[in-house]
Amino acid sequence: MESCRRGIVRWSKWLPVLLPILLVMLWAGCQSRSAPPANSDSPSSGTAQGEEQTDQGLAEIEDQLRSALYQLQPENLNIDSRLDDAVSVLNNWFVAAKASEMIPAATSVAAIPADRVPPELLAELEGDIFDGGDGRHIRAAFFAQKIAESVTAGADSDFDRMMAVFNWGCRNLALNSFDQPELPFTFYEALIVGRMRPEDRAMVLAGLFRQMRIDCVVLRPTSEVVEDQPWLFGVIVDGQVYLFDLDLGLPVPAGEPPAAQLNQKPATLVQLKEHPEWLSLLSPQADQPYAMTAEQVANLHVDVITPLRSWTQRMWSMEQLLPGEMLCQLYDPPSATADRPSLFDRVAQAFPGITADQIGVWSDPIRSEARMATLDANGLRAYQSALIPFIVPVEYEHDRETGTQRRIETQRHLRIRTEQLLGNRIDAVSQYVTIRQLSFTQAPEPPLQPAYARAADDAFFWSIVCKYELGETETAISQLQEYLKRYRRGGQWVYPARALLADAYHTAGNTAEFEKIISVQDSDDPYRDRFAVLSRSLMPAKAE
Repeated sequence: MESCRRGIVRWSKWLPVLLPILLVMLWAGCQSRSAPPANSDSPSSGTAQGEEQTDQGLAEIEDQLRSALYQLQPENLNIDSRLDDAVSVLNNWFVAAKASEMIPAATSVAAIPADRVPPELLAELEGDIFDGGDGRHIRAAFFAQKIAESVTAGADSDFDRMMAVFNWGCRNLALNSFDQPELPFTFYEALIVGRMRPEDRAMVLAGLFRQMRIDCVVLRPTSEVVEDQPWLFGVIVDGQVYLFDLDLGLPVPAGEPPAAQLNQKPATLVQLKEHPEWLSLLSPQADQPYAMTAEQVANLHVDVITPLRSWTQRMWSMEQLLPGEMLCQLYDPPSATADRPSLFDRVAQAFPGITADQIGVWSDPIRSEARMATLDANGLRAYQSALIPFIVPVEYEHDRETGTQRRIETQRHLRIRTEQLLGNRIDAVSQYVTIRQLSFTQAPEPPLQPAYARAADDAFFWSIVCKYELGETETAISQLQEYLKRYRRGGQWVYPARALLADAYHTAGNTAEFEKIISVQDSDDPYRDRFAVLSRSLMPAKAE
């Protein structure tokens, strides 16, 4: 745990690192190249030599940027992150790029509106030095861009892409059980661990949509931060705000029962204001009204979901010089510039009667970072418990200098998980078999045995998710049944597995088994309200 605390201090004042450090191979290959010999007495040769040296210097600066970006790719950067290494290279590049005047004049960089930013963060955002928060922002952008590209492959419209991302999120962003601690995850950790709060679902989905140039908002009854107040997730596509309940993992139904709505079009905000009674279709019980009332729907407050790091001049500068094969959205102007509307102006266009200055910034991610900075010992242990399976399998190698065995945390489980999220499902399934076999072998250190067992649990469930997403529905059903039988007591994924099994039965057209699954209620099941809503929506059909 002491090494974990040291990692927290090193990473940043905001976010902790909870696992032992596994050094990442750096590509900081800024190699000096010798200029070809030239005749110093010849003016033309001197000019040519000077131009060649200039080109050479620019190429080396570009190599520095590529080195930092390589380290920040999710498939190359471990969960302990070593963000300090990547950020250090990034700052070296930034200094050299400014000195060589590679960075364009910042005529399109908007001033950061101080009234929208917590005072303690403003100085960090306005500075010109990259820090750990910037590294995490860049890594999240790359991760989101690659996932979104994989998930939406084959979709023909922004609406189809929206639904593909939402459905993917409901499968891959599982809800915490009610008996599990709620940890304030970052974008990366939430994706890797795969179990989270509904608010984390909103953060991750918004990150994916951001790379698709689609804005997301949170709609709630009041601008004040009130615990447990109801909220809806909005996705702006073609000028319409489509609505979802991320706690239920369901679209707001456009007048049709949710059971028939699983793969259909969600309601828009305009439609819901005309038909607020549609929200009653999302009520778990006939005598239990939906948390948001018709009066609240008529006057909702709008918060845009955006990372504050995307407002900085250094993100604008980096985005201008990204290599062609690494393009992603890092910058989004918070105020209007000569050639671009502000983020708030853009979002306001989807809300007639609301001006840009009336739109807020969703503060949950900011509050989560603050919570992470103040985690107590119990909180740190909970983080370590969530992340420890990703170091396995642990191996040893002989250290010739000391004559002792040196422990190596291979983090193979982490790498497979990353590949799965990036869409490499077939390879992930085969590699997860190896991780599952770890539970039948003795860990090199007895305290690591629970980590091996947890990793095997993860691997079993995630391999089934891969099968389902590959279209092998019957195989997924069979393996989900096996998972629930094997892990019915103590499995990490029992509730998400039951939810996925219900969806698989629905996909297969097996109505009887679908109804049987959603009729089961468990007090610790975070999907119980979803099941209750789906079960209620089937009642009219049964009565007929």
